[in-house]
Amino acid sequence: AHPLLAGERILVGTVQIISDITDRILAEETLQKSREQLSAIIDNSTTAIYLKDLEGRYLLVNPVVASMVGMPREQVVGLTDHEIQPSEIADTLRSHDRAALEAGRTLTFEEIAIVAGRTCDFLATKTPLLDRNGEPYAICGMSTDITELKKMEAEVRAHRDHLEHLVGERTAELTAANERLHIEIAERER
Repeated sequence: AHPLLAGERILVGTVQIISDITDRILAEETLQKSREQLSAIIDNSTTAIYLKDLEGRYLLVNPVVASMVGMPREQVVGLTDHEIQPSEIADTLRSHDRAALEAGRTLTFEEIAIVAGRTCDFLATKTPLLDRNGEPYAICGMSTDITELKKMEAEVRAHRDHLEHLVGERTAELTAANERLHIEIAERER
C-alpha cells in the first residue's frame, strides 16, 4: 500500500470519528433540551400530573400533586394512593388505574380526593404507557380540580329547579284564573 493512501485512510477514519462524536454530542444536547422542556411543562402545569408503576407506586409527581398531598415531591415518590388517601378513595383511584391499563387506552374518570382536609372533585385522564413490545409498564395521569365547577353546576341546578317550581306555581295560578274567567263568562252569557 502506498504510504500516502494509508495517511488518507487515517485522516478519513479520524474525520469519521470526529463526525460521530459531533453527532452524538448534538443528539445528547437535543435529548437534554427535550427533557428540560418536558420538565418545564410538567412543573408549571396547573393540572396534577403523575406517573405510577403497575403496582400503583408513584414514580413521578409534579408540584401540584406534592402540594395537594402536603409533602415534598421526593417523599411522594414510592408511595401508593393507600398511603396518602383514605382507603375507600384509594380503592377507587386504583380501580380507575387498572381500568385504563386493562382497556389499553386513555380513559377519563370523575374522582374525589382529600386535599388539605377537604373533599375535592377531579376530572382524571389516565393513559397506559407501553414498552417497545406493547406491554404496559406504567400509568400516566392528569387530574384537573373541578370542585368549583361542580359547586356552580349544583347552584345552577338549584336555581333551575326553583325557577321550574315558580313557573309551575304561576302556571297553576293562571290556569285557575283562566277557569274562573271561563265560568264567569259562562254565567254572564246565561
